[in-house]
Amino acid sequence: DMPALASIDLFATFLESHAGISTGALDLVHGTVAGNKVQLTAPKVQLSTMSEGDDSGIATYTLNARFIPNAGNDEVKLTVK
Repeated sequence: DMPALASIDLFATFLESHAGISTGALDLVHGTVAGNKVQLTAPKVQLSTMSEGDDSGIATYTLNARFIPNAGNDEVKLTVK
C-alpha cells in the first residue's frame, strides 16, 4: 500500500537510488517456524523503476530493484533456516 508521505518519502528515495546516488541493503525473512524459514539478503540494492497502481481502490506503488555486488559475487544470499 502507498504509505503517507510524512512517514517515508519514496519519491526522494527512488530518485536518489535511480540516479546511483544511494543504495540500500535488503534483509527479508519469510516464515516463522524453524525449518520452514527462508531468508533473502542483498548488501546493495538500487531501485530501478517505480509505478503507481490500484488494488481494489487502495493506492499502491510497485518498485523494481537491481541487486549490485558489494564485494565480489555477493549480490544475493538465500538461506533456508
